[in-house]
Order: sequence, then C-alpha cells, then structure tokens
Amino acid sequence: MRLLCITLGIGIAIWHLPSPPLMALVGFLITASVVGARLGNHVKLPGVIGMIAAGFAMGFSPLITPESHAGLQPFADIAMAWVGFYFGTSLSRPFLANSRLLAGSLCLYISPVLITVFALVFFRVPLLHTLQLAILSGISAPVFLERAEHTLRDTWPLSLLVATMGLFLYLLIDMGDAIGGNRISLDLAAKIALGVLIGLVGIELSHHWLRRIRTPTGQFTSWFALSFLIALASWHLDVQPLILAWGAGLALSCRTKRGPRPRARPPKAEALIGFALAHYVSGFDWHIPSIPPHFFALVAAVVLGKIAGGLLSRRFTAQPVQAWLPLLPQGLFAIVCFEVVSPATAPLYFACTGVGLSLLHPLVNFVVKKIKNGRLRARTHRTQAV
Repeated sequence: MRLLCITLGIGIAIWHLPSPPLMALVGFLITASVVGARLGNHVKLPGVIGMIAAGFAMGFSPLITPESHAGLQPFADIAMAWVGFYFGTSLSRPFLANSRLLAGSLCLYISPVLITVFALVFFRVPLLHTLQLAILSGISAPVFLERAEHTLRDTWPLSLLVATMGLFLYLLIDMGDAIGGNRISLDLAAKIALGVLIGLVGIELSHHWLRRIRTPTGQFTSWFALSFLIALASWHLDVQPLILAWGAGLALSCRTKRGPRPRARPPKAEALIGFALAHYVSGFDWHIPSIPPHFFALVAAVVLGKIAGGLLSRRFTAQPVQAWLPLLPQGLFAIVCFEVVSPATAPLYFACTGVGLSLLHPLVNFVVKKIKNGRLRARTHRTQAV
C-alpha cells in the first residue's frame, strides 16, 4: 500500500508538471511496474502480467508521450542489457552437456517449429518469412517464470535452452539472408570482424575483472557499467541491446567450466526487468492496418506445438506437466525478434502469445491439479473398497 501511494503521488506530480524531467518519468515507470507485479501476485496472477499491464496503462495515458518515450529509450536500453546479461550468464556448460535436458529442450522447441511450418505452407507465405516465424514460434520466456517455478528441477534450464536454440537459429537465418542478398560488403565484413575481435577482448577483460570483485556493491556497479557499455555498442551497431547482452553473457558463462558463481552473476533486479517490459510495451502502436490471413493460424500453431512439445519432452525428462506448462508463453526475446520480422502485428502477437498464454497457464495448472486430486481420491476409494 505504501508503494502504491508513492506511485500515485509521483504520477500526480508528473501530471501537473508542464514538462516533467526524464528521471521523474523513469522513477514513475519503475515504481508503476513494481506495483503492477505486486498487485498481480496479490490476485494470484503472474507478476509479469502486472508489469505488462502497467506498460499498457502508461502507453494509453497522456503521461508517456512519443517524445518522452524516445527520451526514456537510453535508460530502457541499459535495463534491456541487464536483462540480457542475467539470462546469458544463467546458461552454463553443465546445462549444455546434459543430454537429458538437451533432448527435452529439442522436443519443446522443434514441435512448434514444425507445426508452424506446416500451418503457414497452406497460406503460401514466402519461404524466408515462414522460416523466421517458425523459428521464433518455439522460443519460450525465461523472464516470465515465477520464483516458485525456479525451484522445479528442469523448468529453468529448459526455458534457457529453448530460448538459446531459437535465438541462434534466428541469427543464422538473418545472416544467411544478408549474405544471399549481397547486403554484406567487404567494408561491412571488416567492421563485423573488428567488432567480434573487440568483443572477445572485452569478454576476456570482463571475465578477469569480475573474478576480482568480491563485494556486492562492486559487482552491482560492474554489471551496471557493462550494461551501459552494451547499450552504447547497440546504438553504434543498430542491434537490440537485449540480444547483444545475451550473447556477451553467454560467452562470459561459457568462459568458465561451470559458469560464473551465483554471487558473481547479475542479480534478477525486478525493478529493471519491470522497467524494460513496461517501457517496451508502452511504445506499442495498436493501429494495425490489416491482420494477415495467416496470423491466427500462426498463434494456434504456437499453442498446439508447445503443448505437443511438452508432452513429448516428458519421455526424456520424466517431469510432470507442471514442469513445462510455464514454458508456454513467449516474452521479450520472441517479441523483440518478431518486431523485426513483422512489425505491424507485433503488439497483437505479444498480446496473444505473451499475455494470453501467461493468463492461460494458471488456469491450466489449476485444472491439472484438480484432475490429479480427483485421481487420488478415486484411487483412495478403490483401496478402501478392497
């Protein structure tokens, strides 16, 4: 209640200011997303739904204008880079060397990809566009996992592996399209090679620097400085900072045998994740000129493919349904790439596969629990009858 009152007070102050400062808007968006997450948890909904709802509300309110949204972009890029580092450093070599997890994640990822390809073939979508949409259909949303779901044995690593597979394939398809379309000249190739070399040197220096930092304050400051550098590089390279930081974090994690120590990883800062989500959602343009005929078939293929992949992965992971149900929604990784492939329908796609599936997950989980309890009661009655 105290945080809600603070948020309302900041909002009223911004409302009456003729030209509110950017830092006031940053603080308001952060507190609004955190309040949204708390309210979502209070009504038994995923906290990320509250963050997204706060972003929707800010996008439709007069507080966030196109000018102020553009002014907040540098701060949002730093937050996006932090989120990318958090997930990139969470995937370590033991996850990649676990054959059981790899088999389960392959089933989870390949099933929606194949079903999406078959669904889009009937609508005569161009081959490249079909491959891009299919590759993105299998990506899950690690940021949408609740704290209780992190305790499940395979849910967290499966979400990281599935997202990694999708991002790698998407980048390969994008590079292949650029090479096939002769969009990469020798000058650009030289710049890319120089950027990769600078990135490798920077990762090595960051690895040795982070090993020597012991205090929590020093680690937080170091990760914030790295997020700022990634944001600067993303502006120069015209690359999403979320993707760039994810790649750098994955390289830092694979630099050691078991990944960075838990205390050495960037903490899951709920405020920064909420700010990144709320700012991204608040910039959606909901004036969709026309919905493509294959759109709803794409959404249906994503849902059916993820369910089929979850059922198939149970054979390899031997986990209950609750282990893969949280992997149904799609989040920041998928929508950031989808906005490049199909920018006009990106908001509607996120509303269906991100928000809709996140709301569907608690309902399905409740039904599964009811079915299991009914089976237990029936088994108990049979035992007592015997």
